[in-house]
Amino acid sequence: MGRSISSPTESRATVAVSSAHQASSGEILLLDTSGGSTFSVTLPANPRPGDRLNFIDAAGNLGSTKVTVARNGHKIANIEDDLDIDIKNTSLELYYTGSSYGWSILSN
Repeated sequence: MGRSISSPTESRATVAVSSAHQASSGEILLLDTSGGSTFSVTLPANPRPGDRLNFIDAAGNLGSTKVTVARNGHKIANIEDDLDIDIKNTSLELYYTGSSYGWSILSN
C-alpha cells in the first residue's frame, strides 16, 4: 500500500486586479476596488485537484465595493453559486478539491 503526493502544476504569480479578470490556477490576486466599481474574477474552466487561488483586499475597499468570484461551472464550498467578497481587508484562499465538491474556501 502506498501513498502518492503530487505537486500542483501551478505558478504563484501575483496579479493586481481592478477590473474583470480571468483567473489562472495559482494566482495571488491583489483586489483593488478603490475606483468604486464592482467587478468579477472568473475561476479557471478546467482546474485540477490541488489548484489554488488567493484573494487579498489590497486596497481595503471590499467592505463598500464587492468583487464577485464567478464559479465558471464549478461549485464553491459545495454550492452552485458565485461568491461575493465584501469584507474589508479580507484575504482567503480557494482550493480545488475535485468535481464533487468544487472549490473549498480556506481563510488566511
